[in-house]
Order: sequence, then C-alpha cells, then structure tokens
Amino acid sequence: MKIAIQPDAVMHPSGERQSYSEQWERYADQKGVETVRVDVWGPDVLERIRECDAFMWRCMPSLKERSRAAALLHAVEFGLNLPVFPSWNTRWHLEDKALQAQMFEAMDLPHPLTWLFHDRDRALDFVRRANYPFVLKLASGIRSGAVRLVENLQQAERLVDRLFGEGLYWVDLPPSGGINEALRRGRRAIGALRGRNVDAPSDERELHRGYFLAQEFVPNNDFDTRIAVVGNRAFGFRRLNRPDDFRASGSGQVDWDPARIDAELVRMAFDISRRLQAQTVAFDFIKKNGKPLILELTLTYATWAVNRCPGFWWQESADADPVWCDQSVRVEQALFDDFVQGCHPEGGVAQ
Repeated sequence: MKIAIQPDAVMHPSGERQSYSEQWERYADQKGVETVRVDVWGPDVLERIRECDAFMWRCMPSLKERSRAAALLHAVEFGLNLPVFPSWNTRWHLEDKALQAQMFEAMDLPHPLTWLFHDRDRALDFVRRANYPFVLKLASGIRSGAVRLVENLQQAERLVDRLFGEGLYWVDLPPSGGINEALRRGRRAIGALRGRNVDAPSDERELHRGYFLAQEFVPNNDFDTRIAVVGNRAFGFRRLNRPDDFRASGSGQVDWDPARIDAELVRMAFDISRRLQAQTVAFDFIKKNGKPLILELTLTYATWAVNRCPGFWWQESADADPVWCDQSVRVEQALFDDFVQGCHPEGGVAQ
C-alpha cells in the first residue's frame, strides 16, 4: 500500500509543535506502508496522487489552505475515487460556523439559539429587537478573534454596518469616536493610494462581510467541555474560561481529569459522530439549565491537548456503553490506524 501525504507543521501558542504528517510517516514505516510526500501547490499533484492508493492532508484553517483543500480533496475522493483524509463527511464543516449552525438545526441537534442574516435590513431589525447580551460569531476563525459578546444596541449597529460595509477581519472593534474613525479611514485611504487592495484578504487575515451570525448568550458556564472523537475512541477534557471572559477557546487552562467529564456528553459525541460518518470531529459543549448544547464542531483541533488525556472512552458499537480505557493514545496514530484499516491496497474504501 502506498499513501500520498502532504507535509504539515504548526507551532501552537502553547509552544507545542504539531505535525500530523511526520507522525503518519513514522507509523507507516512501522507498519510497512510506503508513503510519498506530495506538494498540493504543485502542477503535477494529481498525477503524483494517482500513482498512490490513498491521500492524507491535515490542512490548516487559513482561507488559502481551506480553498485548496476543498478543490483537491474533492477531486481525489470523487474524481480519482481514492480514500482521503479528511473525507467529505469529515471536512464539510471545516471553519464554517454558519454552515454548522444550519446543519445543527436540520439534524435537530441541541445548540444555542442562532440567527443568520444575509442582508443589512434584517440584521438591523434583529439587533433593535434583540435581548442583550448576545454572541456575535464570524463564520471562520480560530481562538477568540472570531467571537465576541455584544452588550448593547450601539455596539450591534456598528458591527452590522461593518459586516455589510467594508467587512471585518476580527470582531474586536476599536473604540468608537470621531478621531478613531478618522484615523482608520485615513489608513485605508493611504493604502489605496499606494495601490494596495485594502479589502483583500490574506493568508493570515480573512475578510468577513455580507452576513451577520448571532447566537444567544448562555450564562453560568465557567468552562466548556471538548470531546474529540476518532473512530470508536473519544477523548475529553474541560477548557476553563479566561479571567473575566465568557470564552474558553485559547485560554490554555485545561482540566484533563476524566472523572469531571459528563458521561452524557461522551455518548452524545459518539452518536453524532456516527450520524455524520466522520473520521474525526471535536465537539465543544456547554450547558443551559443542566442540558447540553453544542457550540461548534472542529476538525483542525490542536492535538497537544488531546494527546495529554490520560485515556479515552471506547464504544464498540452504537448500542454499546462507552468503556474507559486507561491508556494514552496519540490522535495522529489513531487516525492513521483507522485510515489504513479502512483502505484496500488497490484503492477504494472498505465497506
């Protein structure tokens, strides 16, 4: 068996270096599986992958990589008819909170009340009638820059104006006022005079405009619970909120004690993962009046936190109770083992 792998590497704010591809190559060598490094930006990448039996790529959440992955993975999975990681059922929600919210509603999954508007007038009508505070989300973006608490109508109207005007790269607006607004407009004018497209996104910054995604604020949650499912395994930990903040993402404050994980969340994560037919997915849960709610799904989750879990829950089948396994397993290895087991050497996916 020969697997094409796109190299990846990322340095997290925690200082942890993460590379799925390096781990996959090491496990492949142990299993006697041949790997071929490819360049997804190269003109011959499809021909290189065509010579292999499968393709694996842990793409980054940036707009540039997401766009390339959407096209290439689709071509390989449905054009070359080769198994890929991540599969379509695994990647459809990648960095798209608006799509996730609509899927939650369609699948009747418990989630905070969510409103999505695609025109300015409807968004303004909503914010003038809304209960405050509420949460504003950008469709994509990691850590905390894509989520903010909107506390009053003045803030909300400014955000509506920006999202249906020149757009936003993140949701933390600078202080309002004539001087700040004049400086901001001046910087844009200077950039335009220098021939720069001031509205163009970049690899690091993604411009959001033309929609307004609001979600109810659910108080009295000092942490969220992340459950990452890989096949029949579920890894769980709690992420504590940052000081004086309602957001847990990016806090770096993690509680890995499995005794503190609600068993109901583990069962829900397994059930939804099977419904999605996902190779892997991470769920972020909070609670409202004691009932669990899903905040969002994540594919490009940081493995350093998952890999520090002291064990995992194993669910043999959908009707079986999850069983705690007191042993550490790396996410990259679990993904690779499942992927190889699901592939035929001649290409195609085992049924």
